[in-house]
Amino acid sequence: MLKSIRLKLAVPAMLLWLSLYALFNFYWIPDFMQDQKQQFLNQQETQVHLLLDNINFSLETGDLANAYASIENALALNQSWLSLEITGQHEQLIYPLEKIETASSKSITINHNYSDETSNNHHQSYHTSLETDPTQFLERQEILINELHLLFIVTFFLAVTTGLILEERIIRQPIKKLLDATKSLKDQDFSASLPQASNDEIGILIKEFSLMRESIDTYHNELMQARDKAMESTRIKTEFLSNMTHELRTPLHGIMGFTQLMQTSLANNENIDLEDVNFIYESSKDLLSLIEDVLILSRINHGINESQIMDFNCHELINSIINQQQNIIFSNNNKLITHLSENEYILRSNGEKLKKIVSELLENANKFMTDGEIILTEKLEFFDNKEFLTISIADNGPGISSNDLKNIFEPFSQGDNSMTRQHNGAGIGLSICQQYAEELSGKITVISKPGIGSTFTLHIPRDITVQ
Repeated sequence: MLKSIRLKLAVPAMLLWLSLYALFNFYWIPDFMQDQKQQFLNQQETQVHLLLDNINFSLETGDLANAYASIENALALNQSWLSLEITGQHEQLIYPLEKIETASSKSITINHNYSDETSNNHHQSYHTSLETDPTQFLERQEILINELHLLFIVTFFLAVTTGLILEERIIRQPIKKLLDATKSLKDQDFSASLPQASNDEIGILIKEFSLMRESIDTYHNELMQARDKAMESTRIKTEFLSNMTHELRTPLHGIMGFTQLMQTSLANNENIDLEDVNFIYESSKDLLSLIEDVLILSRINHGINESQIMDFNCHELINSIINQQQNIIFSNNNKLITHLSENEYILRSNGEKLKKIVSELLENANKFMTDGEIILTEKLEFFDNKEFLTISIADNGPGISSNDLKNIFEPFSQGDNSMTRQHNGAGIGLSICQQYAEELSGKITVISKPGIGSTFTLHIPRDITVQ
């Protein structure tokens, strides 16, 4: 960005200098040379006029010797004069004089007419033709032009150097410090030094940035305080929830234990209906399962990852899940269809968490439909040269709307409230499944269409220890 600013400043400055140099070289210099040449000619003509003023009286009195002496003296003093010819008013030759040196090819001929009133009111006029050599004048002129060119270039470089120094101090350094301060904001560092604010536009930008940073710092501190309060509140609630689940499990186990004892002791008594006792037991079992889920969610929120990695047979684990869920699925008149891989194999992962995921997905598929089909498919696949276990559970139940799919894995989120009231559930099972899948270095995806059904697919690495 800083390079771009310098380039943006340098390009128009260079174009301006080139324009000025072209104007100087092709417009001002020719005019200057023409003016200098005209001044040289005027100077030569003035010297001739002064010479005629000096010899006019001698020519009028016929003192040619004195006039010739003055002319020769003038020729000697003016080394650029090559020849001088003076003729009278009747075109009679008064002074033909020619130097021995050959005239230069660059010589200039200057014609001058002179007239004067003599002392006896007689009008006297002369015509002069001066051939002069402008070599010295041209050399001086060339030296002067070269000096002007040099002065122009030196001035340009001085201006560029001064401009770069000023640009570095006034623009680049303040902007660089502003950039560093801006980058430090990403790291929540509000103490980065700022350049001293001046009264120009950069200074105003620095002042406004400083005010903005102070505001961000204030808001950040307030946000951190609010976050800490929220986290503390969440921690207290989670600890309370965890303690409560532990406290609830103890009496529930007692209720279930006495209920089982009643079922056993009264099983042979035909006069007693055990339906209510069975209802107590099943309800207690459901409540215990819910409490266990709440306890698991509490541990996840606390960051407690009880991951016990071990080797186990995948088919044996899946078959044990099927045996546990088979009666529940049949109770809803649903049919479970399985497609397992032909060969048995060993997984290195957490078997308890995998069992929880598959069981929860089967329970969800069975819960919301009757007289339907649930298809469980298991296979090994390769992704990015790594072997993964893929388990999909598909059903032809009511399906899930696109709006509900967005929050399907959020804790305490449930799809259709009317169906939730009809079927038990707190909306935390799928959230636990997603958290467990991530702990197993995998993920769960879902595809669903209302009225057609849903398919949940689990992907986890066969060996969780392989990176």
